[in-house]
Amino acid sequence: MPAVNTRRETADLRNDCFPHTLPFISQEPHESPLLCEEEQRGGKMRAKYYRYLFHKVTEGVCYSGSIRNQMEEEQEDLCFLYLAGGFVCTEKGVSYASEENEYQLLILGDYAPAAIQRACRTARSCRVVEAMIPDGREEEQAGVERVRVVREEVRLTLCRELLQIVPVREGEESTLAFYHADAKGTPETEECLASIKPAIEGGECMARADHDKLTCEMRCLLYNDFTLCKRQNQKGCIQFLDGHLLFASAGEGDGSENRGAVLELIGQHRKRLRIVGLPDKDLSSFEIDEIKEIGERGFARWLVGTEKTPAEVVKAITVGDPHRRFFATGEQAGLCISGYYVPRMAEPAILKSL
Repeated sequence: MPAVNTRRETADLRNDCFPHTLPFISQEPHESPLLCEEEQRGGKMRAKYYRYLFHKVTEGVCYSGSIRNQMEEEQEDLCFLYLAGGFVCTEKGVSYASEENEYQLLILGDYAPAAIQRACRTARSCRVVEAMIPDGREEEQAGVERVRVVREEVRLTLCRELLQIVPVREGEESTLAFYHADAKGTPETEECLASIKPAIEGGECMARADHDKLTCEMRCLLYNDFTLCKRQNQKGCIQFLDGHLLFASAGEGDGSENRGAVLELIGQHRKRLRIVGLPDKDLSSFEIDEIKEIGERGFARWLVGTEKTPAEVVKAITVGDPHRRFFATGEQAGLCISGYYVPRMAEPAILKSL
């Protein structure tokens, strides 16, 4: 039996970012083409790291993403924020508005009072390069370098991530739905790992992750229970289950009869969706039926709402499939989705026979 290698040199190269050393646990140092390439690149491993966070809010949606792409020669970073829904801000912490954050993109999903208040907090304390807002109220946001009114679908590819912002007309109101997923990787050429865990009380997670030294990530994975999503790396998978969709709800009542654009967006990406952020209000039966069909059976999927999400909606979308899960954000916890993409390594001999 070969001697166990502790990979201390690998941990040092990568600043002890524990979760990202997982691909190397079963590999010998000189068997991995990734390690050889890492050494040639001066200690920077070819990888794309991400951390998406549903913040600790009791109303509405407050969702941020932080990505670092080291797949190419030039390193790229991206940080974005999506805000929608809610009438009052009752959260104690406002880590999404910490001055440590710097957003290339802020997407205002609707003009709900809480969403506007959170956007104002963020613009006052953080650098925001561009804000995308729904049609209807062309307001200059102090502290934002550029404001774009979205009247038709916008597609961007930043940091190897596809970002799709879609206007949704609800009566006289307009809202913005937001979808994003990796723009390039496939299970044939890469491996993708995701750890999904509550962002619990006792530490405020910043929207902009420190990808050079993810000590908060290491602490979470060492001392908390979490779900590790890796089935998408098995033989036979043709795409990763890494799509995220968020949408808002405008006006009084459920407003759901007008969300045809949301249904269309779900239809476009149904089999790739793992995470859906839900508005606080009721969903139509059509939306519930569509959401129930996201992803693939046997793969864990999350529907993320708040304490305000109607119980009927929670029951309708979770009953019948143990891998379809609901998570409610609140003052005690948010939800953290983090992981990486790396080039696929040679398969260990023991797995070839399985």
